[in-house]
Amino acid sequence: MQAFATARHGELGRYWAFFWPLALGAVFLLAGQQAYNGVLARAGSAGRELAIYACAAGVFFFFDIGTAFMPNMVTVYARSAAARARVFRFCVAAGVLLGLPVLLIGATQAGAALLGMVYSLDAQMLRSVQSYLVLLSGLVLLHAVQHYHNGLLILEQRTTLVSVIGVVAVGISVAVALYGLRNGWSAVRLVVAAEWSGGVFKLLAQYLVSRGMRATLPAPASAQGAPRWRELFAFFWPVCVSGMTFGISRPLVFAFVARVPDSVMIIAAMRVAMDFMLLYQSVVNQFRHFFATFGVDELAGKRRFMAMVAIGMTGAMALVLMIPPASDAFFAGLLGLDPALYAAAHHMCLILLVVPGVLMIRNYYHGILLARKLTSAMATGSAARVVAIAGTCWLLLYTGQLNAGTAVLGMIAGFVAEMLLAWWAVRRLGA
Repeated sequence: MQAFATARHGELGRYWAFFWPLALGAVFLLAGQQAYNGVLARAGSAGRELAIYACAAGVFFFFDIGTAFMPNMVTVYARSAAARARVFRFCVAAGVLLGLPVLLIGATQAGAALLGMVYSLDAQMLRSVQSYLVLLSGLVLLHAVQHYHNGLLILEQRTTLVSVIGVVAVGISVAVALYGLRNGWSAVRLVVAAEWSGGVFKLLAQYLVSRGMRATLPAPASAQGAPRWRELFAFFWPVCVSGMTFGISRPLVFAFVARVPDSVMIIAAMRVAMDFMLLYQSVVNQFRHFFATFGVDELAGKRRFMAMVAIGMTGAMALVLMIPPASDAFFAGLLGLDPALYAAAHHMCLILLVVPGVLMIRNYYHGILLARKLTSAMATGSAARVVAIAGTCWLLLYTGQLNAGTAVLGMIAGFVAEMLLAWWAVRRLGA
């Protein structure tokens, strides 16, 4: 019994040593987004600038999130020098293909017409959205290469380096944004400069670290050649679709909200609330690396560890929201929101507290599907998420109940639908 307890404690310690740097890096990455919200809230008309960035980020995120599962692909396939070279070329090709639509939407009249059809924006706001898209489009390729190098570091369980590089990159981005605010830069200029400065530093640091460790990468237990492009595509396209359908979630909700009174204020509040929720989501998403790195055995131990983290994160978020000094310090002090925007965003965050448990369960099953290369089931779940979001928002709009108090219900319905599909897929496959 004592031996079992010791082994169990060692297992949790090993998981924690692997997980906490990834979680810390994810939190700091989202903290950078919160800093952008605070900067934009102090630049001109707070609601207007936040709404513009929310619309632009929603379109950019739709394509950029398609690269988010690349580290998982690296940890699954990049187990030899030949395999790493093939995976790297695949990541670059995917980054180019996903970044090109962002550039075209931002630079063409057809893109302007598409944005005008989706969002009810005036001409000046539409031009600002397009400026964001043109200047940020190259980041899709940059992020794809970053994800490749992150995957190598995670494969080697060097997650502390992942965290250190990510934290420093976020610090650089925030410093540039604050410098731009102090010197009167436009909102577009300061956000773009902040994103590119942090992104370039992160890529250079990752490249130098991964280049230095290539000679130390252990040879696989059995010889592994380079995976075929067809095999990589079969793994990647379902998770790419899954990511992109998550990326379309915000623009989809915004498209419905844009048709109700006070839409600019509601969209701005949703931008703040969803970014607050992403602080949690980005942490629990790191659990997908567990299964590719540690395998799908000892699932009970993984469930215990995930439950401990879920309860702790939910409790921390609830304390920030429910203790007035902490809530005021975050929303009014750090972000500088005006009273109306503060009240709407705070109410949305309280409703979104039901999401953490749903996301943890979903990611548990996603991790199993990724480790077993059964990613097609994730595409089905993402389609169900989009249908649930659209159906819920349409019903709220049709019944006249779509407002600041109910706008986030569509997102919740989408996550629940995706969780149920992931559970059903694992159960059906007997995994």
